[in-house]
Amino acid sequence: VWGVVKGNGYGLGAGAFAQLLAAYGINHFAVTALAEARALYGVGLSPILMLRGTNDEAELDELMDMEVICTIGSWADAQAIDRVAARRGAVAKAHLKIDTGMGRYGFLPEEADRAAAVYATFPHIAVTGVYTHFHTAGNRQVTQQQYAAFQQVLTYLRAQGCETGMVHCCNSLAFWHYPQMHCDAVRLGSALLGRVGYAQQAGLTRLGYV
Repeated sequence: VWGVVKGNGYGLGAGAFAQLLAAYGINHFAVTALAEARALYGVGLSPILMLRGTNDEAELDELMDMEVICTIGSWADAQAIDRVAARRGAVAKAHLKIDTGMGRYGFLPEEADRAAAVYATFPHIAVTGVYTHFHTAGNRQVTQQQYAAFQQVLTYLRAQGCETGMVHCCNSLAFWHYPQMHCDAVRLGSALLGRVGYAQQAGLTRLGYV
């Protein structure tokens, strides 16, 4: 389980909310803002995945200082991450974002060749995961279409010899409705919000997540 603590931990404080999740067995975390990454790093929590692409080199420098896993949603993101990592003499971990219909950012399914090219083009990037996001998880038909598009991209990447790493696509609502789509990990935010011991109540232990 990636514990999502966006929106400053849904207003509870990113660090405090993440520490509560950690106490109940969540040991992977996802954020959407630099301040949230700082808060989690400040209380010693990792790994942290940034669920937002950026090509701001100052921001990338700070993210790499904290060993945050970056998101690559465009060629520009990959170029900037590789450039900053090369300057630091490092290899940056990153997850590829595939836009199967959310429309925010990410490689489109028809750009699968571009996503695959990231592996061969940028020696200072280690792709450790690939993910997408369902925009209407309550709509079964749309979600199944998005999932099928995502699987097609994964199949293409693997056919090109690309290691996809940790594959994930389910947010909280999708987690409940589509167990067949859990892949290697799920991203839970609202499903964990505001109830002590919710992980046990939700059956995450039974499902093998914590």
